[in-house]
Amino acid sequence: MPLDSSFYENAVNSFKLNFQEIFSDNIMIVNEIYNFEAYGYFKLVFKYLPLGYTIIVENEIRTFTITIADEEGAQNSLYRIQKFDNSLEGKNIKNAVILLKQILDENKFNFYLYKNDKVYRKNGEKKYKKSKRYKGALNG
Repeated sequence: MPLDSSFYENAVNSFKLNFQEIFSDNIMIVNEIYNFEAYGYFKLVFKYLPLGYTIIVENEIRTFTITIADEEGAQNSLYRIQKFDNSLEGKNIKNAVILLKQILDENKFNFYLYKNDKVYRKNGEKKYKKSKRYKGALNG
């Protein structure tokens, strides 16, 4: 399949449709950036209303990432929480959005915050501890 603008437009529409179907009124899109000519890049930013989290979907070429961030900027990637197929295909998009919904419903994952050359882990109780996994903690 050629990687032209229509391919990436279809992927963006698939993300939007799946988020709407799976999250219903609990999510809203707050920003969209498209630059398909630059390796198929796009970025969709959503707000998950029940917890106030920001959900960021980014794609480059044919690999997408989903990042969950809280109001303080602490974050974690869905792929780091649980591995999944993140190649840009319709079934993978739907599976990733379903997995994201499950992870958010459970809300039992850690966030990581990079501050003053240190990485801090934020647990479910919203408490920070210095992470021993300094270099790789934010890189999935």
